[in-house]
Amino acid sequence: MYIHGAAMFTYITNDSKPCRICGQPHSVTITEELFNATMVGLSQWLSGSLLIQDALPFLSIDDREILISGIGPKCWDKMVEEMDAAEAWDRYVEECDALLDEGK
Repeated sequence: MYIHGAAMFTYITNDSKPCRICGQPHSVTITEELFNATMVGLSQWLSGSLLIQDALPFLSIDDREILISGIGPKCWDKMVEEMDAAEAWDRYVEECDALLDEGK
């Protein structure tokens, strides 16, 4: 994580950490107005005293996820879709097994 400062704009970027799945770089940008709140929130989250959604509520869900897991939004969405498909398949197999058991 890098902290950059300029006269008119201060931001934090996480662009040194690419998505763990696809390798695409992602960044989290914080405006000067939220800089102090972000530093406090990061400290509280990293120390374990607050959940990230409570410590950094002004960040988007995608921004918080890249900080938590290192997984970008596109890869996260794909993982969720695949998990949903796997769960649907498991339910289908269970239902088929139940129907077969009823027929015995």
